[in-house]
Amino acid sequence: MKKAAFSVLVCVLTFFATQAKAQQHPHQHMTYSIDTVLNDPNGTGRVVLEVTMTVDLSGHPECIINNSSMYIAFETWDDHWIMVDENGTSTTITRTIEYNVNDDPYWLFYGFSVEYADGTYEEEDLNIYF
Repeated sequence: MKKAAFSVLVCVLTFFATQAKAQQHPHQHMTYSIDTVLNDPNGTGRVVLEVTMTVDLSGHPECIINNSSMYIAFETWDDHWIMVDENGTSTTITRTIEYNVNDDPYWLFYGFSVEYADGTYEEEDLNIYF
């Protein structure tokens, strides 16, 4: 009985230790920008955007990136596309996306995240509903 209670206690403490480690990073190093390259909604309907995520670690040499990622999904009333699904350890990710407003867009999702070697992370999500 004592062994079982001890095992449960070890599991609970391990769970709380891992949960405490995976927390929001105390600094704000990650930024993103969405710049319009072409916006022709009344003509061809074509919209072209340049999306950039940057992690500025200048002045913080102790920060090491384990993973940086950008995810962009586009949804119409009858279809769904993953436009960007990029992962790596880069401090900058830039991608150009294109959609057409004549396709009856419903939802555009942007997800940006960076995980550091110490287990902390930063993330930002942006939802645009048409």
